[in-house]
Amino acid sequence: MTETKSPRVRLAMEDQERLQRLSEEVRSRIEEMALILTRNAGIQLEAGAVRKFVPQQAVAADSRVVEVEIFDLPDGTSGCHVTLADGSGFSEYPCGSVPT
Repeated sequence: MTETKSPRVRLAMEDQERLQRLSEEVRSRIEEMALILTRNAGIQLEAGAVRKFVPQQAVAADSRVVEVEIFDLPDGTSGCHVTLADGSGFSEYPCGSVPT
């Protein structure tokens, strides 16, 4: 009979505390990004909006364009920040509405 390992591993207190601090910082930064994007798009960031950070490389293999989804609104639309190969960028709402 083989032993199976539990998918859960208890963290040392020091690691748990550090992960908690990092998690709070990440959530704060994503909230700030969402507020900047919605302000520039002229829309309200609704309480039900899902804040997230989902980077996606452009489809073209030679492209350095990176699109990052920052929020999903309850109506199913998403807001993105796009960084172009030359380092410039723009916000886009809804995501995919402007050709890169």
